[in-house]
Amino acid sequence: MRKFVFNLLKTLAYLGLSYVMFVCALVFTGDGYLQNIVDARGGVGHSLVRFSEAENVSDVDVCFIGSSHAYRGFDTRFFDKEGLSAVNLGSPIQTPFNTYFVLNEYLEKVNPKVVVIETYWNMLVNDGTESAIDLISNIGFTSNMLEMAWEKKRDIRFLNSAFLGWLKYSFFDVAQKDIPHDIYISGGFVMSDTIANLPGFERKILSSKWDVHPVQMEYLGKILDLCQSKNIRVMLVSAPVTRELYHSVQKDYEAKYYNPIHDLAVRYGIPFWDYNYSEDVKLDALTHFFDTNHLTQAGVELFNQHFISRFKREVYEVDLMAETVEEEVNIL
Repeated sequence: MRKFVFNLLKTLAYLGLSYVMFVCALVFTGDGYLQNIVDARGGVGHSLVRFSEAENVSDVDVCFIGSSHAYRGFDTRFFDKEGLSAVNLGSPIQTPFNTYFVLNEYLEKVNPKVVVIETYWNMLVNDGTESAIDLISNIGFTSNMLEMAWEKKRDIRFLNSAFLGWLKYSFFDVAQKDIPHDIYISGGFVMSDTIANLPGFERKILSSKWDVHPVQMEYLGKILDLCQSKNIRVMLVSAPVTRELYHSVQKDYEAKYYNPIHDLAVRYGIPFWDYNYSEDVKLDALTHFFDTNHLTQAGVELFNQHFISRFKREVYEVDLMAETVEEEVNIL
């Protein structure tokens, strides 16, 4: 029995050492890519520069967070022009599960008056693994990222990528790569110079069955608890997609997405603005989108104009007035 245990430990040690040497070989021989090992540091989405900047941001009026619909949909320059300081903490395929840990990392540093959470329905279907790889690769091994890693401990792809990222983070100064057609704007927004859709783009839309992941709804609630526990106002928004994409999911949209999010917003007493359900902004797929669900800069401008006007009128100025009244009462 003792010999069996000794051989078992020796085999495990050999396998562990082989694994470490294999990943190290990938690090020191270049950007090797295998299906289960992904290196996202400095890649698509500009997370590296965005979260580096966020370390030095504080006391903003608005913080946007979510997937690419957040960092490609809310241009912080338009908010600055309207007297609202803003930062965008969106990142590729960021789900509510990931958002919870990003907010734990940056909420106290950024100290926003309002957090705007973009809730694209496709992110509620996702399990958050790809985003977790992107975040830990670009933010690094902070306690919040490690806590997120612990939640993903059963996913070998994440563990491989996290270990590879840690080695690169420790030994190399990796810079942000140039991403074709993307222009990073200080504050977190990414502008695209890709041309708008061409006729027939809708053929790329694939119909498929979808269901909201229960973990994502659980973490959406945890995010709202987190913000409200710190007396930070919060709201939910679904940024616009093409009508063609919306119509492809419209049959299940209300039951699977709109109603659960609306009910959650009501329970917490916060706004939920769904720009697909309401069509408050008239956007054209061949002018204002460069794919099925991302806005061109012309689309961003139209969407942001409407959002800012409504946001100032129904959220920001209303709450500031309430604060002013409360302060005056306290002074008296």
